[in-house]
Amino acid sequence: DDANDKTPPTAREGYSANDVWSPSDCVSEMASCFVEVAANASSSDNPSQPLPEFDKDDDVAMRFVTAAANLRQYVFGIEPLQSMYGAKGIAGNIIPAIATTNAIVAGLQVLQAFHVLKA
Repeated sequence: DDANDKTPPTAREGYSANDVWSPSDCVSEMASCFVEVAANASSSDNPSQPLPEFDKDDDVAMRFVTAAANLRQYVFGIEPLQSMYGAKGIAGNIIPAIATTNAIVAGLQVLQAFHVLKA
């Protein structure tokens, strides 16, 4: 792995989604995402919103999130670092976790309402 290589890891020959990126890999991958989004924005019908929403199946979004998360992990010493495959798995669990949390909170609110109405 050449430290001076500015090619994003996902554009390199032999890249695997299980590879964990170095800090310089993360920076080059983020830069590649910015360039790709800017190019798509200039050619799209609505350039003010090149990525309308986060989608774990959107390759550019997941590359950006993986790079940004790993840079944050390097800065703050958070372990373990994630591969793009690992980050995609984590992102896929966020929506179900939010729905479950909302259901639990709603149930507790109903129980509290029963308690208040009994008193």
